[in-house]
Amino acid sequence: MFLLLYGEESFLRARKLQEIKERYSSLHKEKFYVRVFDCSQADSSEIFQEIRGASLFQEKKLLILENPFSSQDIHEKLLEYKEELVKTSQVLVFSQEGIVEEKDALFLFLKAHGKTQEFSALSERSLGSWVAQEFLRYGVHVLPGVQYALIRAVGNDLWRLAQEIAKLTAYSKGTALVEQDVENLVEPVVEPEIFATIDAIAARDIKRALALLAAHEKHGDSPLRILSTIGFQFRALAAVKE
Repeated sequence: MFLLLYGEESFLRARKLQEIKERYSSLHKEKFYVRVFDCSQADSSEIFQEIRGASLFQEKKLLILENPFSSQDIHEKLLEYKEELVKTSQVLVFSQEGIVEEKDALFLFLKAHGKTQEFSALSERSLGSWVAQEFLRYGVHVLPGVQYALIRAVGNDLWRLAQEIAKLTAYSKGTALVEQDVENLVEPVVEPEIFATIDAIAARDIKRALALLAAHEKHGDSPLRILSTIGFQFRALAAVKE
């Protein structure tokens, strides 16, 4: 069995891998064997030795190959022995960081003989749904205002969003979360360029501030995220002054 996981969203890909490990572990319990190869460092002969080898204890093997498309040697060897791979009884999971060329011979082979799943960056709408679902993993229902306050502060970094959600749910202790909780507990991501904008606003240089805000908009920065970051910085300055 072949499974190819690929795409730019590393958090979702890593979580899918963990789910696969847990599923096979629960299905086969003590007769479960998993091994992960980093193809940027592993030797192709070692990988094929593991694929060909039979377990003395009749364990179910789950072999995970990280970034096989990034190693020319392993990429070529997989294609060279593709007929042998088709006949293997092992479960092979290929996990590739980033975009994979869909006309690539290895991609076409894996797609023809197994399953593929792409993990792309989430759209703004999908991100809100994902945040809500992540809170539900802890049994916490939140209003959209809380979801989007968190997204404004953190952006689309799912690794950090997951950490902040875990922190907020621990803080809430079963009580309802509000936007103020996010503002108090989550420090916004601050891009270096925003400091020039904040300096211009603080100096009341309207012309420069507007030009910098226009540059943020042209760059595709979320207006609400910019406002959240500016507000956080000025609250911090006011607290220091006080």
